[in-house]
Amino acid sequence: MNQKDLLLPAIPAPTPSAPPPNVPGNTDHSGIWPLLAIGFLFYLMFIRPAKKAWFNLPTLDQYLSKNPTCNTGLGIKCCYCGSKSIRNWGQRAANDWRRVHICNGCGRKLYRSQLSVYQNK
Repeated sequence: MNQKDLLLPAIPAPTPSAPPPNVPGNTDHSGIWPLLAIGFLFYLMFIRPAKKAWFNLPTLDQYLSKNPTCNTGLGIKCCYCGSKSIRNWGQRAANDWRRVHICNGCGRKLYRSQLSVYQNK
C-alpha cells in the first residue's frame, strides 16, 4: 500500500459567513422580538386598562365632595342605593395596594384608595 492511500481526504474548511451560535459577539436576536411583542400586547390588554380603570375612580375626598350626604358620620354609604355595606377589595389581588371600594347592595364601584404603607413611594 502506498502512503498516499493511507492519508485521509482533505476536508474543506467552513466558510466564515456566519459565526456559530455560541460565539461571543453573535448579534442574532431574532428570537427576542416575538417575546417583546407578546409582553407589549400583554401590557396593552391587561395592565394598562386596569391602571386606567383605577385612576378613573374618584378618591374618597372627591367622592364625598361630589356626594356630601354619603358621609353618615359613622361611615360612608353608596350614592346610588344608599347601602352602608361597602367592601374594600384589592384591584388585582387581595393584598394589592390599590383598593377599590364597591357597594355590596348594588355592586357599583364607588371610589378608590391605596394602602397607607405605599402612599409615600
